[in-house]
Amino acid sequence: MQRSQFTGIVNNPDVPHYQFQPWPVFVDSACINRFKEAAVGVCDLILSIPGRLFQYDYDAISRYYELPRQMVEMLLHGWNDRRLKQLLGRGDYVLNKDNQLKCLEVNLQANLGGWELDLLQPLYVQNPCLGKFLRENHLRPKESRFFATLFHHLVSGGMELLNHPEASINGKRELNTVIAFAHEETDTAIQKMLQFLYTNVLEQLDCGLTGTLSICDVERLERDGSGLRFENRPVHLLVEMVNGLIPMPLMELVRQGKLLIYNGPITRLMSNKLNMALLSEHEDSPLFTAAEQEVIKRFIPWTRKVLPGRTTYKNDPFQMEHFLINYREQLVLKPGEGISGKGVSIGKNIAEEQWRHLTQQALQQRNWVVQEYVESQSMLFQRGAQGAAAHQAVWGFFTFGSQYAGGWLRIMPDNGKGVINSSQGAEETILIEVG
Repeated sequence: MQRSQFTGIVNNPDVPHYQFQPWPVFVDSACINRFKEAAVGVCDLILSIPGRLFQYDYDAISRYYELPRQMVEMLLHGWNDRRLKQLLGRGDYVLNKDNQLKCLEVNLQANLGGWELDLLQPLYVQNPCLGKFLRENHLRPKESRFFATLFHHLVSGGMELLNHPEASINGKRELNTVIAFAHEETDTAIQKMLQFLYTNVLEQLDCGLTGTLSICDVERLERDGSGLRFENRPVHLLVEMVNGLIPMPLMELVRQGKLLIYNGPITRLMSNKLNMALLSEHEDSPLFTAAEQEVIKRFIPWTRKVLPGRTTYKNDPFQMEHFLINYREQLVLKPGEGISGKGVSIGKNIAEEQWRHLTQQALQQRNWVVQEYVESQSMLFQRGAQGAAAHQAVWGFFTFGSQYAGGWLRIMPDNGKGVINSSQGAEETILIEVG
């Protein structure tokens, strides 16, 4: 109960930009399987949207997402179902009062909180209080494999580049990966750890490959006639941590088969909250199999694009304009391209006049969604110098393509605000699987 017993966790100098909760969440294999089902099932459906619902029709996509047609063509040029299935992301879920998982949104980008799972788990497990709890309850924590899963995924995707001449240097087959940040100061210890894990993956795959894993500032990457380079080495795989805002000339290297980027500018389209509305609207569509329809119904709360005219809610028809006003306390408004909780408004927590203003803004801009409010199940976490309190939680489940990679929670005390994110003062903690 005493926060002072967890100083190595809550005052972590390696991850200074987060506020950490002293207590992790211990889960068993049955829980993990449940999380995988939700995370992979929903992510696979979102990744299928451009092909399945739009057949890669740039004009139709432009109209639905309210984006210029030229921009849509730029974002999707060269992409297909197979390549989309390789994207990295994290879905954010709420465990509601009926113990059901509901997906609030899916962020298909690399630059997301939670990449520190492998670094954080030892801090929790080795803490004296938590270690005692594990021993007394005969629980054995399973190793976090976030980066191992990531590197397996990257290397598997990178195999398609190996027929290109730049993949062979001085007779050696190389596959070099760079994780690029904006204004990154590389931590040497972390760099060495990641290189060790990356080398292990190459050896385990037994594919005759060598390669380096580097972390750098995106500005240090150089392009020449043969492709992308860092410190005079060819770069084959680029994991960008700049929210997709990479120089567009690099996309030409992707189209030429000289580089793979995770995820790149496609982030803007695939992370749009309008994707949630598309799935919800098509929950009974024959475009999805019966099993896929069930995934939508189980994990996607009712969500619609905010447009003037007719909508349905629980099989009842309404005019959107009247529905938004009359059902305010059951609804959430979100801008389609909002990030970090910006613009998210929970109807029951704001004044009616402000809500009316927001609905008019959403109706005019035509790129917002309205979603049924999902209230989080309360969970006890450590609070204050000593004690515990009920918190609400958002569960973040990572997916690399169709692989589940671990979980991360953002939590806040029950305070009536409803929006749970770091910018609102949420604490972070991790999932630890135990057996």
